[in-house]
Amino acid sequence: MNYKIKPIASLKFLAVVYRGLMALRNRAYSSRVFYSYQSSLPVISVGNLTAGGSGKSPFCDYLAEHLVNRRPAILSRGYGGKTPKAVTVHPESSVFEVGDEALMHLQNLNQRCAVVVAKDRVEGVKLIEQENLAEVIILDDGFQHRRLRRNVDIVLADISSAESVTAWEAGAVLPAGYFRENKNSALSRTDILVFVNKGMDTREAVKIVEEQKQKLIRYIEPRRVFLAQMQAVCFRAVQSGEVLPLEYFSGQEVRALSAIAKPENFSQLLKNLGLIIQSEQYFPDHYIFKKCDWDKNLEILQAMSLPLIVTSKDAVKLRSFLKNNTADVQLYELVIKISFLAPDEENSFWQLMPV
Repeated sequence: MNYKIKPIASLKFLAVVYRGLMALRNRAYSSRVFYSYQSSLPVISVGNLTAGGSGKSPFCDYLAEHLVNRRPAILSRGYGGKTPKAVTVHPESSVFEVGDEALMHLQNLNQRCAVVVAKDRVEGVKLIEQENLAEVIILDDGFQHRRLRRNVDIVLADISSAESVTAWEAGAVLPAGYFRENKNSALSRTDILVFVNKGMDTREAVKIVEEQKQKLIRYIEPRRVFLAQMQAVCFRAVQSGEVLPLEYFSGQEVRALSAIAKPENFSQLLKNLGLIIQSEQYFPDHYIFKKCDWDKNLEILQAMSLPLIVTSKDAVKLRSFLKNNTADVQLYELVIKISFLAPDEENSFWQLMPV
């Protein structure tokens, strides 16, 4: 007899086991069998239900911008960084120590917001409390981090393509699908659900969100479901800091480089802006660039006289290669921000917030 398990059946079995373990874990936290730390400060968690990018970092920046008078601090896991304990991020911090997203937060917010990285998020909160770094904490990628209690849980979901909408509808958990836990039970403890559109036609995105509100009404109230849009704001020269309008590269050939969860979204955004991508290179999410990676790209840029367009998350890692470079390098980042479609939607969102 052949007892070999088919790959698909094996994945489904592992998904059932994983889903069961996550359900037990969540039940233990919800019933207070597992301990959760309660901060003396309001904690706003921004997370998602799926593996991969959904706009968490830009949304954390959005919250920090609007709460700047409340002295916010962004608390990040510091993915990719090697720092073993909680630390405050500074402009001179190394990407090898604190990770790319933490430095990106600091740059995007012009250092008007404290940024702390900690593998143990409870340790990070205690550092913020002890050093009086903030009056409100924004927890980046915190939905599944149940060891820290929060005042509000914001969940983001990507609906930028037909594929992402199909994956959301399917709700299959890892490793058979993309969900980190059971979708319906997770939505039952979600305070605010924000669907994020990174390039789909706006009218189509609005239609999808309205349909989702009705489908999810058993788990979350429609008034707590929103649509936000990722929008390109400008290009910025990584070497000089010069800001250029979005139409600056329209009709020009460029080289694209990115190390993010969904690089195809970045490429599509550039195409939507009228850029002609002559060549592109993808790296794994959070990849720490080596000098040989930069030298190879620099050689291509100089040979073809092409500007290199990267994401803000990649710009903070590539900047170190420009420190001792006296030549004018055509390296630009596309600056992205997230926003609600209408003022009344934004007002409704903030009415649900604890601050």
